Amino acid sequence: MSELFYGRWNPPGATTLPDLEGCFNDMWAARDFCARLEGLASLAGQDYVLLDALETAALVRYCRCFTTGKRLRLRLEGGPQLTAEESRLHERISAVRDKHVAHPVNRLETQSVYVGFQVGPLGQACATAVSTGTRSGLSLSACEASALAALCAKWMEWLRDEMNAEGSRLLPLAQAMSAEQLLALPRGPVEPCPNPSKVRPNGPSAV
Repeated sequence: MSELFYGRWNPPGATTLPDLEGCFNDMWAARDFCARLEGLASLAGQDYVLLDALETAALVRYCRCFTTGKRLRLRLEGGPQLTAEESRLHERISAVRDKHVAHPVNRLETQSVYVGFQVGPLGQACATAVSTGTRSGLSLSACEASALAALCAKWMEWLRDEMNAEGSRLLPLAQAMSAEQLLALPRGPVEPCPNPSKVRPNGPSAV
């Protein structure tokens, strides 16, 4: 049995395959974050720092699949058939991300100014301090976290089918390559760049 190798390839023409995998990975991460969030939310003495981190990560990783950028942007009308409940959940998740996580413009988080004062024995009051206080609650319930995990799984199934279809389309092009061309392909992945200002070379695409 001959040994199997993998070489890095730039297919002729445009392909959505790398972007589809990127979205698949985001959905996978969001689904796993929601599963952890659902499990922790029911425990006594919760670690609110961890709960907040998991919730924020799940919202960001899910929603980045639907925002503009240098990667494929998913659209509801082009994806799997969602129920009315799933569509409402998507809209709520997007609103929480846009109006709470990315931009603090709603009342999921509130800040107040307080006056500390002392009351004397005759009822007189005297201000002694000024301080502030923040009130913030988890924006996803355990039930919503479970529903979002299921929605991510639905998108993952659709994305996997799209990736398989695109891979099948590209296979004849790969099979047309000569042995010399195959052996000359570079091995190994492209390493991520630590500079967030370094944009991807390919333009945005959409499905």
